[in-house]
Amino acid sequence: MSITRILVPTDFSEAAGRALEYGGRLAMALGAELTVLHVVAPPTTHSWMEPADRDGATTEEWLAEAHATLNEAIDTVRGHATNVRGIVGIGLEAEEILDFTSRHGIDLVVMGMHGHGRTARWLRGSVTDQVLRRASCPVLAIPACVSEGHAPGTDDPIAFLRTLTAANGEHLVS
Repeated sequence: MSITRILVPTDFSEAAGRALEYGGRLAMALGAELTVLHVVAPPTTHSWMEPADRDGATTEEWLAEAHATLNEAIDTVRGHATNVRGIVGIGLEAEEILDFTSRHGIDLVVMGMHGHGRTARWLRGSVTDQVLRRASCPVLAIPACVSEGHAPGTDDPIAFLRTLTAANGEHLVS
């Protein structure tokens, strides 16, 4: 299996930032294309908020802000990955990530885990859990504790990736 297209979904959180660093280093080491995807909720899901909560911003302003923040996030990995692009989508996060993965032939999804706990996952589900269960390609989930030394560091992502195996038992990287 060759990895030529890597997707890193981001919500601009610290966990997503760690996943972006992993994805950037993997893309550089593998010579892969890196796509960073941020999904903005559709207007109907945030229209219930009070105008003060939205600061009077329109959906177009939310999208412009998302694009600006996405460009800042991408700048953090430009030294690691040379073929990087950013996409802002509108929809439900997990559905948009899964749809993008299928439509664009993504070989690997790298995403952060927030570590909110069982209750939060049970009540509203986790985007990472949904993608892990339904993705058409391997998903590398970077745990929230990675910065605490409980998970492999980003110094040698290929060595880490070699330890992972696909569902059929074949190594992802030789």
